[in-house]
Amino acid sequence: MFHAAPEPKQYWEIQGAGHTDFHAYAKEEYERRVLGFFEKYLRVEQPNKRVNPTGSRVTRSVDPMRL
Repeated sequence: MFHAAPEPKQYWEIQGAGHTDFHAYAKEEYERRVLGFFEKYLRVEQPNKRVNPTGSRVTRSVDPMRL
């Protein structure tokens, strides 16, 4: 399945863990890897609805965990 999935992707095997219990076996590493992947591949620039004093739009980076 991994080879058939499109990019971006990362493979990480956790000895003893099943398909849905990675968090139980390696909580800190799981969170670091998943949040790092989201940060790298889901972060997008979104226009901010506020307008700065010059009249141009202000852009900001969006945190994917707050969507």
